[in-house]
Amino acid sequence: MATKGKSLQLTVIRKMCVAMNLNRDRDCLEMKPYSKKWVYSVWDFTEMAEEIGVARVRREENGVIIVPTPVLSRRRLVHSCVISWTAAFILVRKIFPERSFSFCNRIVSTVHASLAVILSSLSVEDWRCPVCPLASKSSPSQMKILTVSFGYLVYDLICCLFGDDRVNIENAVHHLVSIVGVWAGLTYQRCGSEMVAAAWITEISSPFLHMREFLKELGYKDTDLNLAADILFAVIFSFARMVGGPYLTYVTLSADNPLLIKAMAVGLQLVSAFWFYKIARMVKYKLTKRSTSKKCT
Repeated sequence: MATKGKSLQLTVIRKMCVAMNLNRDRDCLEMKPYSKKWVYSVWDFTEMAEEIGVARVRREENGVIIVPTPVLSRRRLVHSCVISWTAAFILVRKIFPERSFSFCNRIVSTVHASLAVILSSLSVEDWRCPVCPLASKSSPSQMKILTVSFGYLVYDLICCLFGDDRVNIENAVHHLVSIVGVWAGLTYQRCGSEMVAAAWITEISSPFLHMREFLKELGYKDTDLNLAADILFAVIFSFARMVGGPYLTYVTLSADNPLLIKAMAVGLQLVSAFWFYKIARMVKYKLTKRSTSKKCT
């Protein structure tokens, strides 16, 4: 199968089966002479096309056109993502040489968080049920989101271990749980809706987290602006992780998902609860400190 992607010169396949028992959105395609398998959905067909070296599949009235374009394997795509995020960090360091390692890494993290939220939102099929269909085969767009995020998590874990700051065990555990969870989603090629929803929930508060640290390094520590950023981050984090998170964990455990996916859902929620406790203490401390300083003045 690996050699087909380079050697085969695919042409247009227009033959469609007349399958009365299939749903109107599930086209039956004949793959000969490249495969003897019958493919019963556009997603399945796209995935098989990627395996044999085809990048795009588009519909036409009388069939499906296969556009022969070289594609990277999923493993190479992960490697490319890790390299791309690393290159982005190096570029940011060049642009802001006077800023700290952490400051530059947080810029890259903000870009990833924004990208993950936007792509996750675009991949939702029905906003009346954002996590539907449950326990289903992941679509190509969902797999690409997970691949990009997996590459970023590997890059960010390396930054956490070798950055300017001391190694933070709590942050490292958080990254490892996330990496194992995304890896499981990529391996099983299932639970795409749940995995993308998890990416949305975990990344929606990240830009506000980094905003707090940006303000501190820019000289706005202990100011009203910094306090506002702290409270905004705490509110968004609490809503996403402690309202959306438990619901997502519940539906993931209730659906027919692999055991590893369920375990990672529980693990991520436990990590979220731990960080929620620390954030609540941080906000309480800052509000108490502010009220005390006002009384003294």
